[in-house]
Amino acid sequence: SQDLEITGNEIVENRSNTKIKSESQTADDGSLFNYEMLAKGNTFNFGFEVTIRELHDFSEVKKLTATIVSELENGNINLGSKTNAGFGRVTLNNPKWTVFEFPKDAESWLTGDKFAKDEVDLSNLIKIENDITKISGTFKLDGSILVRQDSGADEYDSEQMTSNNEPIIPGTSLKGVIRHRAEKILNTLQVKDSSSKLDGLFGYVKESDASAAKGRISVNECRINDGVSEVQTRIRVDYL
Repeated sequence: SQDLEITGNEIVENRSNTKIKSESQTADDGSLFNYEMLAKGNTFNFGFEVTIRELHDFSEVKKLTATIVSELENGNINLGSKTNAGFGRVTLNNPKWTVFEFPKDAESWLTGDKFAKDEVDLSNLIKIENDITKISGTFKLDGSILVRQDSGADEYDSEQMTSNNEPIIPGTSLKGVIRHRAEKILNTLQVKDSSSKLDGLFGYVKESDASAAKGRISVNECRINDGVSEVQTRIRVDYL
C-alpha cells in the first residue's frame, strides 16, 4: 500500500491530555502530555496492490480484497493511535480497481494507463462475525459544559474544546467518564479484583513489568449541535 497524501488544505490541531487519579479526581503530577492530530475533514488519496502468484486462488484473493474494500467503505478499519478514543475513523469513497495480467499488461501497470478503472465487485464477500455491542444515543445538556482548551485570547483563559471550528466532547473525556462510572459500580458492588476487570475493559500500560493491553471499550467524539456559548468569570481562592 502507498503512503496517504492529504488532498487540499490540511487541518491540523493540537490536543492535551492528562491522567486523572480515580481516588482524588485530580491530575497525576507530570502526567500532562501534548500531541498534534489531523482533524475531521481531511481527505487522502489511497491505493494498494495485491500480488497474485500462480500458487494463489485468484477468486479467493479477489474475495478477500473486496472484503477489505467493503470494510474500509463502512468505516470498520481505523488508522493510527488512540482509536479507542475516537481517533482514526476513516471512510473510503468511490473505490475502483484494475486487474493486470503479466507480462501482457506490464507496460500499462508501469504507466498507469488503465489503473483503477473498474467498479469493485462487492457481491461476493467473506462473512465477518464480530461479537460487538454498540450503544448510540442523543443527549441534551441540562446545564453548561466545559472541556477546556487554551483560548489563545487575552480576554479569557480557556474555552470549550473545538475541532474544525465545531464544539466537541472528545473521546478521551468520554472514555474517562465511562471508566470512572464503571469503577464506582464495581466498588459499590464490592466486586473482587475490580482493577483487573477495569484493565481488561479499558486497557492498561504497566511500566513495572513493561506489559500492556488494548482495551475493548471504544468511543467516538461527540459534536455539540446548536450550542450557545457564553463567557463566565471565576476567581481563584487561596485557602491558606
